[in-house]
Order: sequence, then structure tokens, then C-alpha cells
Amino acid sequence: MRGGKFDNPADMAKASTVIEFVKKDLDDGNFDATLKRYGKRQSIKETRTNLAKIDRELEIAAQNELKPDLKDLWGKYSEFKRPQVKPSTFKQDYENRIGKLLPHLPTTDVREAIAIRDWIVANKPPISAKKILTQFSACCNWAVDSELLEFNPFVNMAGKIRKPPKREIAVFSTEERDLIIEAFKNSKYYSHYTNLVKFLFFSGCRPCEAIPLTWQDFKGRKLTLNKTYVYGELQKDLKTQEKRVLNLNDQVIAILDAEKSRGLGFNLIFPSPRGNYIDWHNFTNKAWRSVLSTLPIEYRNPYAERATYITEARKKGVGYGELSKHCGNSPETILHSYEGINSEVVMPEI
Repeated sequence: MRGGKFDNPADMAKASTVIEFVKKDLDDGNFDATLKRYGKRQSIKETRTNLAKIDRELEIAAQNELKPDLKDLWGKYSEFKRPQVKPSTFKQDYENRIGKLLPHLPTTDVREAIAIRDWIVANKPPISAKKILTQFSACCNWAVDSELLEFNPFVNMAGKIRKPPKREIAVFSTEERDLIIEAFKNSKYYSHYTNLVKFLFFSGCRPCEAIPLTWQDFKGRKLTLNKTYVYGELQKDLKTQEKRVLNLNDQVIAILDAEKSRGLGFNLIFPSPRGNYIDWHNFTNKAWRSVLSTLPIEYRNPYAERATYITEARKKGVGYGELSKHCGNSPETILHSYEGINSEVVMPEI
């Protein structure tokens, strides 16, 4: 140090302080090659003040690193998952279920995972809470692997939520089914959808598979399902497989022929009144809900048409393997998620 003396304790102390200052800057990548930052006119007190300021800045930065925001982590995790999942899945699970929930949480500080869990459990049904916490745990596992977190604060939380007792699968009886079809046929405003409703009841197709069907998909006695329409987006495959070919019976062929004989002139088999893709959400909340409100029937979501088909097919003796191939679900899923209870069965005498 210019002007300093090796035998002067004050000069040596100042030199040591500046050395420490330079070392910190070198370690942090902040070294000033012009040396102005370490100028001779800087007193020991000033230098120590600067060092203390740097220490505080480092401490604040360290605290921020230890306090990652769940909203920020979810945004990064979502972008990581986006190319790995279907657009409909991304929209439903990543953008809607979680993305729209995050602004309502009491905190998004991952160190407050217990408070987040308690709020979710208090404000969401058990099944939804379980799904949300499972997603948060998956997000934080990814963050740990990506070195954004030291540990996953949501680990095992979802597993401790008890599921409610399993409810009976909602299906319509054959009488209720026929009443619904007749009500659509006679509806002043919604008769346009009659053949779609019949098709869903008698084919077992998912609504998202029926909506984008075109006349090119219907050849002879076969119907090819190879696309879906979900959340306003057309996708070039099905929910659980690339495509599925249905061997049609006379009942379903008659429904398709009846729709074709209407001569609407649209390429879609089941178009909206204006020839576009049907907005399923709009159909459910307007057409379906309005028609069922005129009937002495307990309201059930139109997706119950698929469960009704599967239940009736099982009554007719169709095996789980055949239903699995026809409906595009595993036999286990059909058994546990779609087949309703046959209330007409009389238990045998024993």
C-alpha cells in the first residue's frame, strides 16, 4: 500500500482489511480491475463499513435463495412438463387446477408448506386436495433434482389425506335414458343434439371423441376414432391411445344414417347448429341441464352416458376385455370407474 509502513499497526490493519475486501470481490466475481474500489483514500472505517454492507447483501441473497416461491417453481416445472403431456392435460391439470389456485393460497413460501396444506384441506374436497398436494410434491421433487430446493417440503402430505367413501357410480336406467332421448327430440331449442345424445348412450364413446368425428371416419360398418376436441383444441390422438376402430352394430349405424339424412351439409358428423365444433361446456350447462330440468330425473353429468353404456353392456354379458378394447380403458378402470351397480339383481338363496 503506497505510503504505508510495515512497522505501523494502523497501516497494517488497513492493508489487511483491503486484502479481505479484495478477496471477497474475487470470490463473488465483483473484482474491480481499476482498483478504484480499493482506493488509498478509503479509511479503515469506510472499508469495514463497505465489507459489512456486502455481508448484509450476501445474507439477504442467501435468504432469498432459501425462500423460493411456489408460484415461481410451478411456472418453471410447468414449462418442463409442457412437452411431455397432452395440451388438454396441461390446460386442465397445470393451468386450471394449480395455476388458478396459486393466487388464492395464504402464502406461496415453500417454507410454509404446512400452512399451504392446511388451507387446501380446509377449502378443497379430499380428492381434489389429494391431487393438488400430489402435484406440489412432484413439482418440489423436480425442484430438488434441478438444485432449486434442498428438500421437498410436501413429501408424503398427499398420502395422509383420507379418501371419502366411494360413491356409487352415476348411471341412468334404461327408462331414464329413453326419457332423456325423447325429451331432446321434442325440445324446441335443443332437438339439434338428439342424435349426438343417442350416439353417446349407445356407442360408449367419450364426448371429446364424438365431437370431432367427420364423415370420412365412418366407412361401412366401422368408425375410426383418431382425434379429440378438448378445451377448444383439436388433438390428433385419443386420451389413452393413438386411435380406436369401432365395429358398429345396426343400432349405432341407424343413428349415424339418421344424422346424415338431415342433410346439414357439414363435414362434422355432430356439428353445432352453425357447423362448428360443439362447445361441450356450453352444451352441458345449457342444453343438457335445461332438458333434464324438465324430467323427473336426478341430475347427472352427461358423462354418465358412457357409464350407462358400459353398465348395460355388462348386463348383456359383454366381457371386460371386449369392453376395454371398445371403450379405450383398461378392464380395471372399467370395473372401478365406469360400471354401475345393477340394482335389478336378486341375490340367490343360500
